[in-house]
Amino acid sequence: MSEIILSCRNIAKTFQDGGRALKILSDLNLELKKGELISIQGTSGSGKSTLLNILGLMDQMDDGDLEILGLNTKKFKARDINKMRNQSIGYVFQNYHLLPEFTCLENVLMPFYTSSLDRKMLKILSQKALQLIKLVGLENRTSHKPNQLSGGEKQRVSIARALLFSPELLLCDEPTGQLDQTTGKSIITLLMDLQSSLNTSMILVTHDPIISSYAHKEFKLENGRLY
Repeated sequence: MSEIILSCRNIAKTFQDGGRALKILSDLNLELKKGELISIQGTSGSGKSTLLNILGLMDQMDDGDLEILGLNTKKFKARDINKMRNQSIGYVFQNYHLLPEFTCLENVLMPFYTSSLDRKMLKILSQKALQLIKLVGLENRTSHKPNQLSGGEKQRVSIARALLFSPELLLCDEPTGQLDQTTGKSIITLLMDLQSSLNTSMILVTHDPIISSYAHKEFKLENGRLY
């Protein structure tokens, strides 16, 4: 039986909009197995990013249960959330979220700098970061800063950063949203290759049905639920 990496049951989330309750997620259920890639499609405003933020422990659900790596996140304290978010979950964002004053290598190492790990680990992780930078095809951009990189290169840095701690779970929120079609295709191909070779479990949020079709399982988010 395949290991369950993530399981959520009856997830609910409501926002207040001018005094009116706006239900974004309602009784939502999802299960992700080891090495599995699933995609979630939905229109703008359907709650895709909200769901991904909840699954990535960057936002709180109003109701329901979320288990990651067999652990009930309702029992987590702040330090537990920070540790899992930093070391067990990798994030790839639409807008890259790179720090402009830091080099490519320093941005990839950022999860280490924001962790509580012993600084003796820096040398080891620096070597791993260099390997990841080479893996995503940026070995000649190691000392470049974000303003010296193209959109596709920035996203490759983001992907390398997400993989620094070899996370069991990789969450990708519209990773091609800021890219042209050709560059976007190369980024998706890279993600698919890495997901397969590393046997990482991945959730890919997209509005593009072609990109969605690369997944092992496809879901659509409508009326707060996955179908």
